[in-house]
Amino acid sequence: TYLRQTEQRLAQAGFPEAAREARLLLAHLLCQSPAAVPLWPGSLAPAQQAALEGYVLRRLAGEPLQYVLGETEFMSLPFAVNPAVLIPRGDTERIVEAAIARLRAWPGPLRIADLCCGSGAIGVSLAHFLPHAQVWASDISAAALEVAQANAAQNGVAERMHFLQGDLFAPFAGLPPFAAILANPPYIPSGEMPQLQAEVQREPALALDGGSDGLDYY
Repeated sequence: TYLRQTEQRLAQAGFPEAAREARLLLAHLLCQSPAAVPLWPGSLAPAQQAALEGYVLRRLAGEPLQYVLGETEFMSLPFAVNPAVLIPRGDTERIVEAAIARLRAWPGPLRIADLCCGSGAIGVSLAHFLPHAQVWASDISAAALEVAQANAAQNGVAERMHFLQGDLFAPFAGLPPFAAILANPPYIPSGEMPQLQAEVQREPALALDGGSDGLDYY
Protein backbone atom coordinates (compact mmCIF):
# COMPACT_ATOMS: atom_id res chain seq x y z
CA THR A 1 0.00 0.00 0.00
CA TYR A 2 1.00 3.65 -0.31
CA LEU A 3 1.18 3.93 3.47
CA ARG A 4 3.65 1.06 3.74
CA GLN A 5 5.68 2.23 0.76
CA THR A 6 5.93 5.76 2.18
CA GLU A 7 6.95 4.44 5.59
CA GLN A 8 9.62 2.21 4.02
CA ARG A 9 11.12 5.06 1.98
CA LEU A 10 11.32 7.32 5.01
CA ALA A 11 12.73 4.54 7.21
CA GLN A 12 15.40 3.68 4.63
CA ALA A 13 16.41 7.34 4.61
CA GLY A 14 16.94 7.20 8.37
CA PHE A 15 13.84 8.97 9.67
CA PRO A 16 13.25 7.56 13.18
CA GLU A 17 9.50 8.26 13.15
CA ALA A 18 8.86 7.01 9.63
CA ALA A 19 5.56 5.28 10.51
CA ARG A 20 4.09 8.37 12.17
CA GLU A 21 5.24 10.67 9.40
CA ALA A 22 3.84 8.39 6.70
CA ARG A 23 0.45 8.43 8.43
CA LEU A 24 0.52 12.21 8.73
CA LEU A 25 1.42 12.70 5.08
CA LEU A 26 -1.36 10.37 3.90
CA ALA A 27 -3.83 11.93 6.33
CA HIS A 28 -3.00 15.39 4.99
CA LEU A 29 -3.36 14.20 1.40
CA LEU A 30 -6.69 12.47 2.06
CA CYS A 31 -8.07 15.11 4.47
CA GLN A 32 -8.58 12.40 7.07
CA SER A 33 -7.43 11.90 10.64
CA PRO A 34 -4.15 9.97 11.04
CA ALA A 35 -6.03 7.28 12.96
CA ALA A 36 -8.23 6.61 9.93
CA VAL A 37 -5.35 6.17 7.48
CA PRO A 38 -4.56 2.48 8.30
CA LEU A 39 -8.23 1.65 7.49
CA TRP A 40 -8.11 3.44 4.13
CA PRO A 41 -8.45 1.01 1.15
CA GLY A 42 -5.31 2.29 -0.55
CA SER A 43 -6.24 3.61 -3.98
CA LEU A 44 -5.04 7.02 -5.15
CA ALA A 45 -5.94 9.04 -8.22
CA PRO A 46 -2.97 10.02 -10.42
CA ALA A 47 -3.03 13.58 -9.10
CA GLN A 48 -2.96 12.28 -5.53
CA GLN A 49 -0.06 9.97 -6.35
CA ALA A 50 1.88 12.93 -7.75
CA ALA A 51 1.09 15.04 -4.69
CA LEU A 52 2.22 12.28 -2.31
CA GLU A 53 5.45 11.83 -4.28
CA GLY A 54 6.06 15.56 -3.95
CA TYR A 55 5.54 15.42 -0.19
CA VAL A 56 7.95 12.49 0.17
CA LEU A 57 10.64 14.08 -1.98
CA ARG A 58 10.45 17.32 0.02
CA ARG A 59 10.78 15.35 3.24
CA LEU A 60 13.68 13.29 1.91
CA ALA A 61 15.39 16.56 0.94
CA GLY A 62 15.32 17.59 4.60
CA GLU A 63 12.36 19.98 4.62
CA PRO A 64 10.69 19.93 8.06
CA LEU A 65 7.55 17.81 8.17
CA GLN A 66 5.52 20.77 9.43
CA TYR A 67 6.43 22.82 6.36
CA VAL A 68 5.53 19.93 4.06
CA LEU A 69 2.15 19.64 5.78
CA GLY A 70 1.79 23.41 5.99
CA GLU A 71 0.54 23.15 9.55
CA THR A 72 1.31 22.11 13.09
CA GLU A 73 -0.40 21.97 16.47
CA PHE A 74 0.28 24.27 19.41
CA MET A 75 -1.77 24.40 22.61
CA SER A 76 -4.10 21.89 20.88
CA LEU A 77 -4.88 24.54 18.25
CA PRO A 78 -4.13 24.35 14.50
CA PHE A 79 -1.45 26.71 13.15
CA ALA A 80 -0.38 27.24 9.57
CA VAL A 81 3.40 27.36 9.14
CA ASN A 82 5.73 27.97 6.23
CA PRO A 83 9.43 28.85 5.82
CA ALA A 84 8.70 32.47 6.80
CA VAL A 85 8.11 31.46 10.43
CA LEU A 86 9.70 29.36 13.13
CA ILE A 87 7.88 26.10 13.83
CA PRO A 88 6.25 26.44 17.29
CA ARG A 89 7.76 24.10 19.88
CA GLY A 90 6.02 22.35 22.75
CA ASP A 91 8.39 24.01 25.22
CA THR A 92 6.92 27.39 24.30
CA GLU A 93 3.52 26.21 25.54
CA ARG A 94 4.85 26.70 29.07
CA ILE A 95 5.03 30.46 28.47
CA VAL A 96 1.40 30.51 27.36
CA GLU A 97 0.25 28.32 30.25
CA ALA A 98 2.02 30.54 32.79
CA ALA A 99 0.48 33.66 31.29
CA ILE A 100 -3.02 32.16 31.29
CA ALA A 101 -2.66 31.19 34.95
CA ARG A 102 -1.66 34.73 35.91
CA LEU A 103 -4.07 36.61 33.68
CA ARG A 104 -7.25 34.55 33.84
CA ALA A 105 -8.62 36.61 36.73
CA TRP A 106 -7.15 39.95 35.59
CA PRO A 107 -9.47 42.77 36.70
CA GLY A 108 -10.58 45.21 34.05
CA PRO A 109 -9.38 45.46 30.44
CA LEU A 110 -6.71 42.90 29.58
CA ARG A 111 -4.13 44.10 27.05
CA ILE A 112 -1.32 41.74 26.04
CA ALA A 113 1.72 42.30 23.82
CA ASP A 114 3.39 39.47 21.89
CA LEU A 115 6.79 40.53 20.53
CA CYS A 116 8.56 38.58 17.76
CA CYS A 117 5.24 36.83 17.19
CA GLY A 118 6.25 34.70 14.20
CA SER A 119 3.34 32.38 13.40
CA GLY A 120 1.33 34.02 16.16
CA ALA A 121 1.39 30.88 18.31
CA ILE A 122 1.71 32.73 21.62
CA GLY A 123 -0.61 35.64 20.92
CA VAL A 124 -3.31 33.65 19.13
CA SER A 125 -3.32 31.02 21.87
CA LEU A 126 -3.69 33.69 24.56
CA ALA A 127 -6.55 35.32 22.68
CA HIS A 128 -8.22 31.91 22.39
CA PHE A 129 -7.90 30.92 26.03
CA LEU A 130 -8.46 34.42 27.45
CA PRO A 131 -11.63 35.58 25.66
CA HIS A 132 -11.57 38.94 27.50
CA ALA A 133 -8.09 39.78 26.17
CA GLN A 134 -7.00 42.13 23.40
CA VAL A 135 -3.63 41.10 21.93
CA TRP A 136 -1.11 43.25 20.05
CA ALA A 137 1.34 41.08 18.09
CA SER A 138 4.45 42.41 16.39
CA ASP A 139 7.21 41.08 14.18
CA ILE A 140 9.92 42.63 12.03
CA SER A 141 8.97 40.29 9.18
CA ALA A 142 5.98 41.18 7.00
CA ALA A 143 5.82 37.59 5.75
CA ALA A 144 5.60 36.29 9.31
CA LEU A 145 2.80 38.73 10.11
CA GLU A 146 0.81 37.40 7.15
CA VAL A 147 1.03 33.90 8.62
CA ALA A 148 0.08 35.16 12.09
CA GLN A 149 -2.95 37.01 10.72
CA ALA A 150 -4.11 33.88 8.91
CA ASN A 151 -3.75 31.88 12.12
CA ALA A 152 -5.75 34.46 14.07
CA ALA A 153 -8.55 34.13 11.53
CA GLN A 154 -8.35 30.34 11.48
CA ASN A 155 -8.70 30.20 15.26
CA GLY A 156 -11.51 32.74 15.43
CA VAL A 157 -9.71 35.50 17.34
CA ALA A 158 -8.88 37.98 14.55
CA GLU A 159 -11.29 40.61 15.91
CA ARG A 160 -9.32 40.79 19.19
CA MET A 161 -5.85 40.89 17.68
CA HIS A 162 -3.84 43.80 16.33
CA PHE A 163 -0.76 43.22 14.16
CA LEU A 164 2.17 45.64 14.00
CA GLN A 165 5.37 45.45 11.96
CA GLY A 166 8.60 46.59 13.56
CA ASP A 167 11.59 45.74 15.71
CA LEU A 168 10.86 44.75 19.32
CA PHE A 169 9.13 47.64 21.15
CA ALA A 170 9.35 50.15 18.29
CA PRO A 171 5.83 49.57 16.90
CA PHE A 172 4.29 49.89 20.38
CA ALA A 173 5.38 53.50 20.84
CA GLY A 174 2.50 55.66 22.09
CA LEU A 175 0.24 52.75 23.03
CA PRO A 176 -1.18 52.45 26.57
CA PRO A 177 0.49 50.05 29.04
CA PHE A 178 0.03 46.29 28.80
CA ALA A 179 -0.89 43.83 31.52
CA ALA A 180 1.66 41.39 30.11
CA ILE A 181 4.43 41.41 27.53
CA LEU A 182 5.50 38.06 26.12
CA ALA A 183 8.24 37.20 23.67
CA ASN A 184 10.15 34.25 22.30
CA PRO A 185 12.95 36.09 20.49
CA PRO A 186 15.98 34.60 18.70
CA TYR A 187 18.38 33.05 21.20
CA ILE A 188 20.91 30.89 19.30
CA PRO A 189 24.50 32.23 19.34
CA SER A 190 25.58 33.07 15.80
CA GLY A 191 28.55 30.71 15.99
CA GLU A 192 26.26 27.77 16.76
CA MET A 193 23.94 28.33 13.80
CA PRO A 194 25.96 26.08 11.41
CA GLN A 195 25.86 23.26 14.00
CA LEU A 196 22.08 23.20 14.32
CA GLN A 197 20.19 20.16 13.04
CA ALA A 198 19.78 20.29 9.27
CA GLU A 199 16.01 20.63 9.56
CA VAL A 200 16.29 23.52 12.01
CA GLN A 201 18.62 25.28 9.58
CA ARG A 202 15.71 25.29 7.12
CA GLU A 203 13.81 27.59 9.49
CA PRO A 204 14.28 31.39 9.18
CA ALA A 205 17.63 32.56 10.57
CA LEU A 206 15.93 35.84 11.48
CA ALA A 207 13.94 33.92 14.11
CA LEU A 208 16.93 31.96 15.46
CA ASP A 209 20.15 34.01 15.38
CA GLY A 210 20.51 35.87 18.67
CA GLY A 211 23.91 37.44 18.02
CA SER A 212 27.37 36.53 19.19
CA ASP A 213 26.26 35.24 22.61
CA GLY A 214 22.60 34.58 21.77
CA LEU A 215 21.49 37.34 24.12
CA ASP A 216 21.25 40.35 21.78
CA TYR A 217 17.48 40.62 22.14
CA TYR A 218 17.44 40.05 25.86
